[in-house]
Parts: sequence; C-alpha cells; structure tokens
Amino acid sequence: MLRSASRRCSVGAFYTYISQALGVPSGIAGAALAISSYKLIQIAVYALFGIFAAAMLAKIGIVVPWWVPVLAIAAVVTLAGSRNIVFSGHVLSVCMVCEVLILFVLGVKIVLEGGGPEGMSLTSFAPTTVFAPGFGVALVFVVGSYIGFEATALYAEEARDPARTVPRATYAAALLIAGFYGFSTWAITQHYGPSQVQASGKARRQRSIGTGRSSRSRLKAIALLSATV
Repeated sequence: MLRSASRRCSVGAFYTYISQALGVPSGIAGAALAISSYKLIQIAVYALFGIFAAAMLAKIGIVVPWWVPVLAIAAVVTLAGSRNIVFSGHVLSVCMVCEVLILFVLGVKIVLEGGGPEGMSLTSFAPTTVFAPGFGVALVFVVGSYIGFEATALYAEEARDPARTVPRATYAAALLIAGFYGFSTWAITQHYGPSQVQASGKARRQRSIGTGRSSRSRLKAIALLSATV
C-alpha cells in the first residue's frame, strides 16, 4: 500500500491499489467489502456509544434509554456530514484530543497511585498471559484499534514528497497507536488487578449490555438507524 501510494498518488484508497494489482473487477469487490466493513463498524460504534453513554448518565442520576444517546450522536453526525470537510475535521480533532487526554491522564493517575489492590506488575506482557485462551478475540480488538491508520496513503497527492512522507506518517501512526493503547490497557489492568480484570469486565458487560431479546432489539434498531444516517 505504501509503495503504491508513493508511485501513484490517488484518493481511491483500496480500490486504486487493488485495481492496479488484480484488475478493476477485483478493485470494485475490494471497495464493496471496505464499504460493508465500515458500515458494520458504524453499527458497532453506535451501539457502544448508546450503552456506555446511558450507563455514565445513570451514575449522575440521569436515567435514559440506550437509544436516546444514539439518536443524539446520530444528529451530530448528520450535522457534521452536511457541513464542509473542514468543519468535520475540526470536530474530529477535538474529539481525538479529548480521547487521548482522558485515557493518558487516567493511565498516569493509576500509575502514580501505585495501581490497584494487587499493586503494579508486568504480568500482562508475559507469554502465558498473551497467548492464553481468548487470544483470537483479543486480536479483533487489536485490529479495531488500528482502523484508519491506512488513511495516510490518501493524502499522497497533497504531500511534497509522498515517497518519504507517507511511509513515515504510516509507521509513526502505527507505533503511536501501539504505544498509547498498550500503555492505557496495561494501566487499567493494574487498576483492577491482573487476576480480577477479566471477572470485572464480565460483570460490567452483563450489567450494561444485557442478554436475549433486548440485545437483539438493540442491534436491529441501531442497524436501521445507521442505514439512514
């Protein structure tokens, strides 16, 4: 991808690169797969936002159904999408800065306080922990964390020297993502304790998401909403 971007500048993303290598039909198939994947990601993000936003509001005494925050954020997305790209870029920049600051400050606070009930340790990086049952599911989260880093190739047309700028930007983004999320996840694990973090996560998931018909109805509603936004 990086070599293709340095040789031929295009905003066609995966379509351009796949078409160059495998032909136009394969490029169209790749583009359709990418669009479908991003739509599924959109559904998942709406669901997560609605569930966690409702849970946070409940802690301050504001009890609302999960779909209320979803409708609110959908309205914001619609507003941003109807404006020019500069406006959307500013909104995204503010959200990204807030996200990084919140997680970084939380991680530093946990470290300065010495972790949780089990103190500080590096057992999270031990091979027996990394390759424990559930490693495949963890990889899904890892892949999700890296979504978007390939977008650096789309800006090759605007770079003075795409052969150098695009690879550097991509490698820098991958390293920063790995370091930031690695530190944040490790710090949160220290807060709950390595031996208790899994049980705590399961308990919170059961309280927030629920099971059975309620979960299915949420997914159906979010899928319908995302299809119209």
